[in-house]
Amino acid sequence: MHRGIGYYVLDVSVILLSSRGADVVREAAAAALDLGFPELAVEWLEQGRSIVWGELLQLRGSYDQLSSAHSDHAHRLRDLFTALDHAGATREKSLTTFSESADGATQTLQQEADRHRALAIERDKLLQEIRRLPGFERFLLPKDFSQLRASAHSGPVVILNAAKHRCDALIVLADVDHVIHVSLPHFTLKRAADHQILLKTFLRQAHAIRSDERDGKTVTWDRGSWESFLAPLWNGIVKPVLDALAFSVRDLTLPRFTADSLIGVSKQSPGDISRIFWCPTGPFVFLPIHAAGFYDSQYSLPGHKVFDFAISSYVPTLSILARSPNLHAVPNDDLRLLAVRQPPSDGLGQLPGVASEIAYIKEPTPQSWSPLWEQSKKYSV
Repeated sequence: MHRGIGYYVLDVSVILLSSRGADVVREAAAAALDLGFPELAVEWLEQGRSIVWGELLQLRGSYDQLSSAHSDHAHRLRDLFTALDHAGATREKSLTTFSESADGATQTLQQEADRHRALAIERDKLLQEIRRLPGFERFLLPKDFSQLRASAHSGPVVILNAAKHRCDALIVLADVDHVIHVSLPHFTLKRAADHQILLKTFLRQAHAIRSDERDGKTVTWDRGSWESFLAPLWNGIVKPVLDALAFSVRDLTLPRFTADSLIGVSKQSPGDISRIFWCPTGPFVFLPIHAAGFYDSQYSLPGHKVFDFAISSYVPTLSILARSPNLHAVPNDDLRLLAVRQPPSDGLGQLPGVASEIAYIKEPTPQSWSPLWEQSKKYSV
């Protein structure tokens, strides 16, 4: 807990009770940045994303690890969780019974509350006991920054935060013990929201153009609109991040994939292509950060688009990149890959570039290839 942050020191799980929880979390992260705590901002943003699913995954993974190392503690904890669930259900039933017939209730609401409280106290004591075990110091606690940064093992993770009074990029590197904070003064929450609306307009226009093309009509793409849309993403978001990372233009003659990189078990060597993971929040989620750049003819040489520097991927949270403690490198000979090229949907055209993309993926894995083409039926997949 950091002093001096006042209201924003509230636990994120409490903040999320607000009807606008996601907005509040982003504002809280911005306040942490105002006060010089970028690592705390990352922790709060991580807690504020995918709350329910993230908690379920954390509980399952943590319990499995505890069960392997300390089965007695795991069994006791499981029994307590089960008892708490049962006590909660019993109390809810008692509330209904009490409201219908107070005289006929076999247990008072106070007795149920006392039992629930006693179980909760016993659970908390057991959790404290577990956290004294080696390797379980943060059992079922939110991950702190020292744990979160390990998730950036395959490349930098860039969290994009949009708040009312500031926009920021928070760069997390596995081998750097602090956040690289990049302020984005040329981008605002309103501008991001306006870009989101503009993108929806472009996509509707593109759908109409595709329909005209299928009908044999002559159509003209307004490249200028897309260029003016993608250029601010480059200037305002991507270029400041790439400058902070000191990325150089990648060698376009290098192979795009290797079998190891497809399953994420190899480390980058100096000649490998850089990879960057974007973790957007708020309206940034809906913007094509991976396509940012200058597309005018005068910028035809490499160095003016994000894919000239790195391969982009998107992640909803840092934790989703965390390595499993039981993960072992899979030999290339054992790699199995399924690729599905979706057939055209009714009334819609084919997705452009799919065949060439699948060919790129197939190249490093010729012996492990199981393609499903257009003639495949749903049951084949």
